[in-house]
Amino acid sequence: MKRVLIFCVVVGLLAGQASAAMYTLASDYAMTLKDVWYSDLGSANIGSPTTSESTYGSSMQGAVGFFGSLDDTSGDFYAEVKMGDPDADLDLDLSGYTDYGLFVANDNQDLWDVQLHMTAGGTEYKTGYTEMAAFTSTTLVLDFDGISNAALADVDDIGFYIGGWLIAGVPGDGGVGYPSDPDSYHVSVVPTPAAVILGILGLGVVGWKLRKYA
Repeated sequence: MKRVLIFCVVVGLLAGQASAAMYTLASDYAMTLKDVWYSDLGSANIGSPTTSESTYGSSMQGAVGFFGSLDDTSGDFYAEVKMGDPDADLDLDLSGYTDYGLFVANDNQDLWDVQLHMTAGGTEYKTGYTEMAAFTSTTLVLDFDGISNAALADVDDIGFYIGGWLIAGVPGDGGVGYPSDPDSYHVSVVPTPAAVILGILGLGVVGWKLRKYA
């Protein structure tokens, strides 16, 4: 009976994975992303993506690091940069996927915001911003619900934004934990090979325990 139960659980997990296909960025594509837009003219000094921690200037939780400086010159106390395809002509077909997910890590001592973006069928879709505490990581997901297959078959750009409240503009808390103006961010994306291996090993341990009690 236990063997039948385990078989049903495994089949259920596999069916769940098959019915929920998530598109994720690979390291080689992440390395091609550029700062295609930023909100404030003073937000220059944007570094190219890197896999080198010495170039990055901080320890990296993800495989590819993005770093640079944001500066509020518009007077709204907020600045952001968009990382995307420099030519916006990917012609990527995501019609077989249900969402876009990205592992994101804040490798900086300040609070920074991150959101995903995708331009499909000429329309830009975005998640809301997620505020990330210092040295934390998460996986952000952009749900494709409501986006037509025709639009998903014509994805021209996909990537993420980095933004931040620059200390004086954060209401009510005196700017504690927020970047100064200007300030540098360090955000890395894509799980490292070590993290992927640990995930596989974790699944292996679960399988061993199930077998032990079968």
